Amino acid sequence: MNKNSRTLSKSRYKLSLECPTKLYYTGKNEYADQKNQDQFLMALAEGGFQVGELAKYYYPGGHDIETIDFQQALHETNKLLKQENVIIYEPAIQYNNFVIRVDILVKKGNKIELIEVKAKSFSSKNDFFAKRGGYIDKSWRPYLYDISFQTMVAQKANPIWNITPYLMLADKNKKTSVDGLNQLFIVEENKNGYKSVKVNNKIAPNLLGDKILTAIEVSDIVQQIWEGRDIAPKKKTIEDEKEFLYRAEEYATFYNQNKKFPVTLGLKCKNCEFKNEGQPQLKSGFDECWKSKYPNFNFEEDHIFGIWNFRKSPELINQGVIYQKDIYSDSDMVKLLNPRQFLQVEKIVTKNIEEDIKPELFEEMNNWTFPLHFIDFETSMMAIPFLKNRKPYEQIAFQFSCHTLYENGEIKHHEWISKDRGEFPNYKFVTALKGVLDKDEGTIFKYSPHENTVLRQIQR
Repeated sequence: MNKNSRTLSKSRYKLSLECPTKLYYTGKNEYADQKNQDQFLMALAEGGFQVGELAKYYYPGGHDIETIDFQQALHETNKLLKQENVIIYEPAIQYNNFVIRVDILVKKGNKIELIEVKAKSFSSKNDFFAKRGGYIDKSWRPYLYDISFQTMVAQKANPIWNITPYLMLADKNKKTSVDGLNQLFIVEENKNGYKSVKVNNKIAPNLLGDKILTAIEVSDIVQQIWEGRDIAPKKKTIEDEKEFLYRAEEYATFYNQNKKFPVTLGLKCKNCEFKNEGQPQLKSGFDECWKSKYPNFNFEEDHIFGIWNFRKSPELINQGVIYQKDIYSDSDMVKLLNPRQFLQVEKIVTKNIEEDIKPELFEEMNNWTFPLHFIDFETSMMAIPFLKNRKPYEQIAFQFSCHTLYENGEIKHHEWISKDRGEFPNYKFVTALKGVLDKDEGTIFKYSPHENTVLRQIQR
């Protein structure tokens, strides 16, 4: 196979499930891609690189295929697979126009364990399913489709294999039994933008402690997805109705031939990454899609996607309504807006920048008691905990600031930050916060529900 040919990887397959037209825009330098700018920060926040590295130590003695060149990785993989029993990290497998890099592959004869490692947390296998009907929960579909795609490719490429697929996840039922686990795996980015994990020590089992990642067999769920029983019939799109392998092959063909998949517009477009926001020198895939249906589409007009918490956009798009001004000028459509949404649309369309202050605000303000305290928290939830006896994604509150406004106009600032390495900060955090707020009966303000959520988590 020509190494320059366009093949459908698992990441591109996942992208195609969001919208198959995106395959045409991805990887092309002339198109803006907002996700290219924040992939490192997203992975860092998610802890995906660290979790992936930790998982390897749960399957010791494996061969790590480090090259990013797929053809070289494929050559190394095929050579290792000649062994009767072998463990491979990041092996490469190809079938026709499909290519995958598996996180961990365990081979024992023709019995294969295919392990996909994710930083997402879980409590039990029931998390995978919606509350009714036994269908796959929407939030879990990308992960389960991922392992389903990998299993399909591996099985097609090696028909004699008896494959058992697994998802390895951060287990919220488990606690660390050692300190410093997180800091064994440091995420780095080199000058070329490639990410890797630097292992701080020569890791021995005693440094890892008890396992906090769990591998869950998902053979039954993969079969359910292959058979099209994962989504309720009434909620399926035209694409969801297609048979799993046919759908993947269709997307692979369009991608391989560098052809644009027929455009369909809808709510999926709202968060499209192929907008040239802040990058006017680049093409916008978002604009191209909309102009294919509306030749006079103007991206500078206020789109209905901009309406706060508006959930009627799919049905309006089906009616050809895409601008806020179109809603405002139609008395029937205006009824779809709640008062806050209507106020937003009215001000945008009429260019009325005058503040709208409700009398109820002053009634609320009359109930405030000075001094007024404005608090803000800085917190962290990591897949791999820093400290002993902590669960994956347990809340860590390490800093707060409080600006206090007195009735005479004086403002005082209080702050606290955890400075002691290796110490669980939550209880000192609360003690310090209480020391600031406990001196009076002043009203306390927060920007969002986050502060209350953190305090409840610490209380529990």
